[in-house]
Amino acid sequence: TTHLLLDASGWFPESTSYQPLTAARLLDTRPSGATTDGDYVAAGVRPAGSVLELPIAGRGDVPSDARIVVLTITVTAPRRDGFLTAYACEYAPPIASTLNFSNGVTIANLAMVSLGPDGSLCIVASADTHVVIDVVGWFRAAPPTT
Repeated sequence: TTHLLLDASGWFPESTSYQPLTAARLLDTRPSGATTDGDYVAAGVRPAGSVLELPIAGRGDVPSDARIVVLTITVTAPRRDGFLTAYACEYAPPIASTLNFSNGVTIANLAMVSLGPDGSLCIVASADTHVVIDVVGWFRAAPPTT
């Protein structure tokens, strides 16, 4: 038995290019992990400060012309408190984190991340941790602003 909370963070008008997807796992560093295409699986704990370039476009029903993806990013078994940042590889990592985590705690966050020209994104964590990434949607162009 558990309690469940659901927060709505927003919505996209029909005029956007947003395309929702059934979640597809694109990265799972755990030894028992699995991905939708068998790539980027069971690589082990991501060392603190290491940058992983992860191809997204063309995997998990994300088309090659996608420019932004909506992801569920999860860290599990982190070895100390820290943060993870996901960003387009063509740029330096932003100062803001995508996900903050505590030692030993599994936690997830929903994020919209721009892809680089080659359809990849980069991930860096400040502490050793396993990382799991599921894609749940994509855009061809930048979402509208209000």
